[in-house]
Amino acid sequence: MDTQGCALDLSDVTLINPEPVVSAADTSLLCVSSDWTYPGSTSLSLGREFPLPQPEILSTAADEVHRSAAKVTWKTRSEIYGAFFCQAKNSSAAFLPEALTVTASKGDDVNISYTRRKVVQEDAVIYKTVIGTRTAPLSYSLSNVTVSHDGIYTIRYMSGALPTAAITRLIVRSCKAGLWGSNCTKACPACINGGVCDDKTGECICPPGFKGPTCETVCGEGRFGRSCKERCVDHQCRSLVFCLRDPYGCSCASGWQGLNCSEACRPGYYGAGCKLKCVCRESRGTCDRFRGCVCPGRHGVHCDKEGKTAIQPYLLIIVPPQPQNPPLLNSSGPYHLVVLVNKDPYTGDGPVTSVRLAYKAVNSSAWESVEGRSAYVRLPVGVRLTPLNQTSLALTWNAAPAAALATDDWSYEVVCRQVGAAEGLVRSFRLPANSTGTQLGELHPRQLYQCSVKLSGRVADPCHTSITAWTLSDELPPAPTDVFASNITDSSAIITWAIAEGHSISKVVIRYQEMENDDYRQQVELAVQVEQRNMHFQLRGLKPDADYLLELWSKNNIGESQEKLPISLRTLSAEENFRLYGLGADGNLLFYAILGSAGMTCLTVLLAFCIILQLKRTSFQRRMVHTFYNSLEEPVVQFSSGSLTRIKKAKSSSQAVPYPTLEWSDIKFQDVIGEGNFGQVLKARIKKDGLRMDAAIKRMKEYASKDDHRDFAGELEVLCKLGHHPNIINLLGACEHRGYLYLAIEFAPHGNLLDFLRKSRVLETDPAFAIAHSTASTLSSQQLLHFAADVARGMDYLSQKQFIHRDLAARNILVGENFIAKIADFGLSRGQEVYVKKTMGRLPVRWMAIESLNYSVYTTNSDVWSYGVLLWEVVSLGGTPYCGMTCAELYEKLPQGYRLEKPLNCDDEVFELMRQCWREKPYERPSFAQILVSLTRMLEERKTYVNTTLYEKFTYAGIDCSAEEAG
Repeated sequence: MDTQGCALDLSDVTLINPEPVVSAADTSLLCVSSDWTYPGSTSLSLGREFPLPQPEILSTAADEVHRSAAKVTWKTRSEIYGAFFCQAKNSSAAFLPEALTVTASKGDDVNISYTRRKVVQEDAVIYKTVIGTRTAPLSYSLSNVTVSHDGIYTIRYMSGALPTAAITRLIVRSCKAGLWGSNCTKACPACINGGVCDDKTGECICPPGFKGPTCETVCGEGRFGRSCKERCVDHQCRSLVFCLRDPYGCSCASGWQGLNCSEACRPGYYGAGCKLKCVCRESRGTCDRFRGCVCPGRHGVHCDKEGKTAIQPYLLIIVPPQPQNPPLLNSSGPYHLVVLVNKDPYTGDGPVTSVRLAYKAVNSSAWESVEGRSAYVRLPVGVRLTPLNQTSLALTWNAAPAAALATDDWSYEVVCRQVGAAEGLVRSFRLPANSTGTQLGELHPRQLYQCSVKLSGRVADPCHTSITAWTLSDELPPAPTDVFASNITDSSAIITWAIAEGHSISKVVIRYQEMENDDYRQQVELAVQVEQRNMHFQLRGLKPDADYLLELWSKNNIGESQEKLPISLRTLSAEENFRLYGLGADGNLLFYAILGSAGMTCLTVLLAFCIILQLKRTSFQRRMVHTFYNSLEEPVVQFSSGSLTRIKKAKSSSQAVPYPTLEWSDIKFQDVIGEGNFGQVLKARIKKDGLRMDAAIKRMKEYASKDDHRDFAGELEVLCKLGHHPNIINLLGACEHRGYLYLAIEFAPHGNLLDFLRKSRVLETDPAFAIAHSTASTLSSQQLLHFAADVARGMDYLSQKQFIHRDLAARNILVGENFIAKIADFGLSRGQEVYVKKTMGRLPVRWMAIESLNYSVYTTNSDVWSYGVLLWEVVSLGGTPYCGMTCAELYEKLPQGYRLEKPLNCDDEVFELMRQCWREKPYERPSFAQILVSLTRMLEERKTYVNTTLYEKFTYAGIDCSAEEAG
């Protein structure tokens, strides 16, 4: 551990809370060190990590009781909660590492060195990842290193504790120097100026202070980053350690060295860590510790190239932040609105220091604005006003979030008044932010009170929540009024009534009896809800043609109402009930008889329909058997308990491929989202592993050909073997139902990429919008490049799995959630390094490579050609490749060197990438990994590679749907 030039040795530290957190207004936290050699708190510090966005070091004081301790005292409750840490520093470490990390290639010789700071008469021990020890001097040599040597190496005295050790990490590349790739067969670029070749991607990882494909470009003093756009605060990058991705490790910025990166390079040395020596071949050359050799009129690492390097001016473009989402209305009142500004997330440069909200009335043309200076704090929620007794009420609410209240001096303002009383009878309170309620006393019985609660801070907040309640009554309640009986039948009646307000009535009691039977009475108690004034209840189980006597009274906190209102009613006879309502005792039997007869008729019709449907299905299955079977050939596809078997021409070559199965009952079909001559795609809701999700279900039509069924089964086989990848439409499961295969794949809500690109042609769909915003597309350059990079990433995965797609085009790319492009339609894919097509069939001629057209040979390199055409489709916003040309003309002109023309809105660098994909010799075309590296670099730049700005006489690339269908 290292801070400001002092070597640190970790000590044991303990966090102590002397009192319970809630015991007093002031409570504290102690950080006590086990090292008593340094009294005071100068070597100890306390910090708070959660819920703050960044760790914060707290202000501490020395403790009077403990000799070596730091103490922090909390003043408010909002400071108490969170995750705290304690750290100690000691400048008497025994050893220091020469370097934090050491990078080597497989087969290199490595020397790991340390510096002794404290001399002790005992042996030093070097550990490798705490496993295995070695008594050694201050260096440890390794010969012919392998990946197994990769790890953490520590040194300490034998009697020292493990936390006192000095640490160095050894990073070993999986390939020998100069090579990269899964098999270590690809040659690395010549990484200069200390760059390290990534053994996974072949890309040069440049040290801080350099950039470019081979790290040939110097950023200059105080600058770093992939584009040299980042600048150190001190404009020198002194005392900063940069840790990049493996296998680079950690180093100082260019021009600095030492464990703390605070020492300037010695004369004649430069670069990150000052490990590079200037070898200037020009006598007038000088060594700049940030740049290397500097020679007038020459350039290059050794000044070995004539002429000056091209001047690369540094232009810092700051884009104003633009929120991605509109403001949200939280609540409103007669004269105010509570608006959530909703500034995150935003595009452009930050940080956001202030926010202004523009607003206007709907019928007004003048805009006004207000600065949102306060944090978003929810209004008091869960506000409740409940009576406690005749003279007091309890006002409570839910606690506000602690994180929201920590940013301001918030408090609760409570205002209560008696409704209908004079204006002077108003009570107001100011309560702390951590309170959740208060009690109102010395009130009057049977009175209505209204209270409003609002959060108030430095910024005025007129928004509040109001609620009303009555105090409990001090007298017996009045009896219910407006009692009325209605909807009387031969067995029931509905009783309605009203209750008086403000008497704390909690229950209403109904007692009823048959007049001719005084011994039998029934009683019902009904609870009264808050603010409920009108009530009703249905009496059931009454006798026909009988007289009943009813009594109603109410209850409150004092007792029952003295008056019990009587009411009488007479039920209808069975005959009267039938005449009025159409159903009586005999009518019920007639109704049920008619209903049963109709049900039996419907059931008979449904059964007959199912039998006819099954007969048709059986007849069709016989026709399909005739299609797929003959005397010399096996069926194309066989299914058996979750596995698929595709029969090749050689019968011994059949192989079962297991696939994830779905139950037919777990698939709920919805809409048709795509349809072709022989297949259909439907949106469905499926249940998989207990979860409900959307899916796209693919199935073949009844009269699809044998080749169509073979390709369909082949797509399932490919998806099973490929596994999961974010840029591939992944398999969710398959279901075999009545001899048909149903394939469930991920649902892409935005459809295929070709239609998505064409819909973005806003000049055709909404010219007014296009002119107003001066844009030809709703998609930006970054979004278009993201689509291309997503496809390249997915195709790189396919090529690693040795799969050939054979039909890569924008129409076969789907746009999923968050606008991620996913490769689909694997019906023509083959799991072979080289595939030779021997059968006739539909061919995507406009996307096919020369060797595929001439010799029907397909490789990953031919997929690269198709990718170049797809990239052209993306840049042209869904144009038709070779629009206006026939397939016969393509057969003739492509071997002669003819290629697609550069779109007008395309940058030269992007078109050059397309041209590389269309090289005549397949082995000269870039790999998908190299294409992905190029596109990733373009995405990280702020340059517009695809211009979608509307300019004079702008025209889109042509679309010829008939030509696309022909190939």
